[in-house]
Amino acid sequence: MRPAKLRELRQHLHLPEPLFEAILEVHRLRTGPALARQRQYIGRLMREVEAEPIERALAEFCRSGDAKMPR
Repeated sequence: MRPAKLRELRQHLHLPEPLFEAILEVHRLRTGPALARQRQYIGRLMREVEAEPIERALAEFCRSGDAKMPR
């Protein structure tokens, strides 16, 4: 998902600030060890967040037709 769309969805996803910023940082990184470390960091932050509300918001977003899903 593009960073601009993530910023639009931010209020619906109810993500903590550090997690949201870490997700945006993944888009800046391309490949290599830095990307792997960033993904691990996001995983660590996700342990502190309840995933169900985020999953519901993303599912609703995908159903709304706003998302372009690869086929």
